[in-house]
Amino acid sequence: MPDKYMVEEGKISIVVFPGVFYNKFMEMSRDISVSVLKVYSRLVNKKLRVCEPLAATGIRGLRYLIEVDGVDRLCLNDISRESYINIKENVKMLGVEEKVEVFNMDANILLSNNSIKGKRFDVIDLDPFGSPVRYLWSALKAIKNGGLLGISHTDVAPLCGVHGKSCLRRYQSIPLKNEYCHETAVRIILGYLARVSATHGFGIEPLLSHATRHYIRIFVRMHMKPQIIDENLSNLGYISHCKKCLWRTFTTGIIPNIPSNCSQCNSPLDHAGILWLGPLGNSNFIKQVADTIKKSNYKMALHEEKLINTLAEEVNLPPTYYQLDTISEKYKLPSVSVTTILEKLKSKGFKAARTHFHPKGIKTNASLLDILKIMKEASFDTLHD
Repeated sequence: MPDKYMVEEGKISIVVFPGVFYNKFMEMSRDISVSVLKVYSRLVNKKLRVCEPLAATGIRGLRYLIEVDGVDRLCLNDISRESYINIKENVKMLGVEEKVEVFNMDANILLSNNSIKGKRFDVIDLDPFGSPVRYLWSALKAIKNGGLLGISHTDVAPLCGVHGKSCLRRYQSIPLKNEYCHETAVRIILGYLARVSATHGFGIEPLLSHATRHYIRIFVRMHMKPQIIDENLSNLGYISHCKKCLWRTFTTGIIPNIPSNCSQCNSPLDHAGILWLGPLGNSNFIKQVADTIKKSNYKMALHEEKLINTLAEEVNLPPTYYQLDTISEKYKLPSVSVTTILEKLKSKGFKAARTHFHPKGIKTNASLLDILKIMKEASFDTLHD
């Protein structure tokens, strides 16, 4: 087994013990998380008590404490004894013992122990291996009204329809395995969270959501307001998709009248849901996160800023995106650049933007028929230049 080693990330250095999990490829996720917490801290303008109940080395939580001015108290926990010892060492090395509590117990027990008034957290960050579903109920008991919940999902395969029955068991939602499955996955997560939160008297306010590499990351603010809960429930529904012609439609409601056949080619439709059909974030909040990253000295700041700016542009556009290569292949059209199609869509009065979900994807309020017409025009223009 390798010896312990040092890691420098953000404004801190930590030690990683043998056998304790540290994923260097999640540094970008942690950079974005720190930036989100900075914006949230300015928004609420108060001292924050933060909990990371699945902390491993403790690096995410410790970065919150060191890099975010508003974080005053930190609770770190891991059920692994080796991780607990590793966290204690990192806390001592950084000289923050007075501000950090470290525990070695089941995450659900820790959260339940902090579920009474006066002990709840302003911020809870769930970063498990796989699905966080088993921790959500406890987290909802331990979060304050107005608090921030950050959640990671690495169970992307079930959410994208590779293991559909697993997704149905875990999230009570049917996924779709198609060209925009990653966005559907994010919407399944938010739809599940909205339903579970409603049973605890919370409405969710999505602030920022993204799917990157092998994981999905969402940030939601929790509100104990009946009107927000009701609004959340009105944002639940289904996506219906035609594999033959790529047409899609959305139906809101818990038990809506879902179409069975495509309105374009009359083929049978596939359906995903129940899921979230509302915005995946707040554009003003996301822009502030992008500005915060721009002012940082993160190693991957340029890439991170580009990602977050793309989120800000796409967040208020309709659900699902169109992947141009998929359309070209389906309709035997020459490949056309994303930039060209976006320019033509906007020139005709449509809203359109790139999507972070796929480099050849676009989000727009134009219909499939509108996009096809524009792609044919662009192909004709290219051939006759």
